[in-house]
This record gives sequence, C-alpha cells and structure tokens, in this order.
Amino acid sequence: MIDYSSGAILSPSSLKISSLDDRIEVRCGTRYSSRLAIYFTEPGRDAEIRIYTLGRFSVQTASRYEGKAWNFLRLYNNSYPILSDVFGVSLEKVNVTLFIPTMDQFLSGLGGFVPFSETTGPGFVNLNMFYFRKVSGFIEIIALHELVHHFVWAVGFSPRKLWIHEGMAEYFSIEVARLLGLEEGAQEHEDSLQEVSKKLGNALGFVQGWGTYQTSGNTEYYAASWKIFKTLGDNYGGLEFYKRFF
Repeated sequence: MIDYSSGAILSPSSLKISSLDDRIEVRCGTRYSSRLAIYFTEPGRDAEIRIYTLGRFSVQTASRYEGKAWNFLRLYNNSYPILSDVFGVSLEKVNVTLFIPTMDQFLSGLGGFVPFSETTGPGFVNLNMFYFRKVSGFIEIIALHELVHHFVWAVGFSPRKLWIHEGMAEYFSIEVARLLGLEEGAQEHEDSLQEVSKKLGNALGFVQGWGTYQTSGNTEYYAASWKIFKTLGDNYGGLEFYKRFF
C-alpha cells in the first residue's frame, strides 16, 4: 500500500487473500490518501504485443492497450507539425513503448524517459502506464516532453547539456499541449513548476551543473530550467521567438 501523504510504502491492515470462483479476492484496510499496488503474474500466459503505426510514429504495447496506443499516435501526429515548424527540423521515425513502473520508479515520480546514446541519439520513448488515470492531459504532457527531447537532439544539443534538454522539454510540452486543447493537464503541470521556481528566485545559474549522473533531488533543476525558457518565451514572443532562434 502506498500512502501519498507521506510517500511511504506500508503493509495494508487486515489483509486477507482468498479464492473466489476463478478469481483471487484481496481485502484489506486502506487510508484515504493511499492506493493499493498488487504485483501478479498469470502462469502460462504472455501479453500479446503489437506495434501500431501512424505516419513516422509507432507504439509498441499489449493489444489490450490498443486504444491508448492510437491516442498517443494521434497526439504525436497533431503535435509534430508545430514542433517541426518551431525547431526547423524533421524526424525520421520515433518509437514509443509503454511500461509498468517498478515501486522505486513509481515513488520517484518517473513519468517517462528517453535513453540516449552519444553516437546513435535518442532511443524509444518510454511512457509510464500508471499515469493513464491522471487528469486529462497529464500523460499527454509526459509524452510531449519525451518527444521534444528528439527535436532538441536533432537541432544539435547533447544530453550532456541536461538543463537545456529538460528546460525545453518542459516548456515546449506545456505550450504545445495548450495549442492542442489540453489545458487542464498543461495548467496543472505549469503550476507545479511555478510553485517550485518561485522559491528559487532569480538565482538559476546552478542548473549549469546538472548532470545525468544526478539521480535525486532534481525537482529544483527541472523547475529552474523551465523557468529560464518560460521567461524568455514570455518576454520575446513565445513559440515565434524560438522559431527565429532555431
């Protein structure tokens, strides 16, 4: 059992597990701020993995999530002309896969990631399936964030400049989401970044020391990096300014 108010993993009280017809019934006590996580496997059964493609984008996932796959494909195809116009580059192909988070990944708040190679560039976009049930636009913001990494690489920025990659990914994912009508998710995410960045003031230069080796305490780095690109955009013309920049 995961308690959201404390971030702790707890053993649920009054836990009872029993068979009910052809199902397993789990009963336990919970808290108002908790969610029950159950790991299980079905012996002898493997998920039917399929690849769904639309344009230059493909999503690899279990067939039961076909609807989600098409949602992401439409999102990427709708956002691609906007991002391609801003960055002034084209992408050849982008592959997406959906993953079930480990408990550590869940507690860290990992929404998605793109592995990078200095020689071959960005790999698959990996999206955390846990966030399917969040507010409208939440998982879409994550998906757009990871797509922006592909564009930032394409215009020549190494992931070693992590503050540039993450700052742009945060800024452009929010702005593009708004253009696509995903206001609720965009506003929620921007509010969370704004709340952290306000506490930092204008002393944001520390982001230059942000490296990929750093695995914890990154909230301030994300917020500060976003704030830099947000401030420039607000002062000089938003996406049109960055279009001229690239």
